[in-house]
Amino acid sequence: MGKGFRATWDRFQPSNSRGLKPRFIAQGNHVAVLWRHRAENHEIGERIVLPAAGIYRLVDELVVDSRMFHFDIAGLCQVFERQYAQLRVTASESS
Repeated sequence: MGKGFRATWDRFQPSNSRGLKPRFIAQGNHVAVLWRHRAENHEIGERIVLPAAGIYRLVDELVVDSRMFHFDIAGLCQVFERQYAQLRVTASESS
């Protein structure tokens, strides 16, 4: 999994709560996956479940291209805004 994705989401998604309920649709060397992006911010007591999709291209049974699409970009941005606001408060309190 990508380092940037893990750096962003690991704190919100303990491995035991990543139930995505995926639906796979394949044709040729492309696979589409419809799933639910689940995350929880324990610091501010917030949970989200947002619809998402991934499109993957395979060559010799290996993923060579991966694209992720979120259907509720505004909802996702609000989650990040609240998280970063909490980080700013925490940083100012420790200064």
